[in-house]
Amino acid sequence: MAVAAFVRFTPKPGMADELASRLADALVSVRTEPGNQLAVVLRDPRGPEAEFGFVIYRDWGAVEAK
Repeated sequence: MAVAAFVRFTPKPGMADELASRLADALVSVRTEPGNQLAVVLRDPRGPEAEFGFVIYRDWGAVEAK
């Protein structure tokens, strides 16, 4: 059974672009992990107050293997 996680990241004031850049860098690595089926980062359309990460892994074994 697939395993998914949804995470909210809240940047410190003035750090929204830095957070977005770091999450984009991490996304490259996460997408290459064995068992990863989907990894995306989304910005809150109302403004830079939050970034959201969503990942799906094949199964719990793939999560534990990372």
